[in-house]
Amino acid sequence: MPFFGLIYQKEIFDSALDELTQLFQSKRRLSPSFPFTATEYYESEMGKGLMRCWLAFLTQFDPEELVELKKRAVAIEVSLSVEGRRRVNIDPGYLDLKRVVLSTHKDAAHRIYLGDGIYAEVTLIYYNKSFRPLPWTYPDYRWEETINFFNSLRQDVSGLGRREV
Repeated sequence: MPFFGLIYQKEIFDSALDELTQLFQSKRRLSPSFPFTATEYYESEMGKGLMRCWLAFLTQFDPEELVELKKRAVAIEVSLSVEGRRRVNIDPGYLDLKRVVLSTHKDAAHRIYLGDGIYAEVTLIYYNKSFRPLPWTYPDYRWEETINFFNSLRQDVSGLGRREV
């Protein structure tokens, strides 16, 4: 199941949601939005008062398409930018019964190069009836609300025709 992690300024949210919804013709699930307090990394570009949420689409997804999905997400970020400054950060990934995989342009020892400057990282694994963070998992992916959202999505993945493990 494809998903997008969004960090955004409130005024751009509806436009970003509209753009992302055009990528998949399926039902979607949207997490609640939370103040983004995990880091100040994006504030110099995007300003203060950022919000965080996740958007998932209830459709099967081929992991081989992650590179293209990341490129499309970057194009949306650029299209919604003002004077070269992003107002939304969009990180696509996918969820299956065993893991949550995130795409990124940032290389690290635990990331696998996919091509075109894009890497993949397993950021959560399913173990003992819940998704669990790994040593490198971003703080906001460790939040209880985030884990609960991905656990609920996992039930939807089960309904997409994949065998429960």
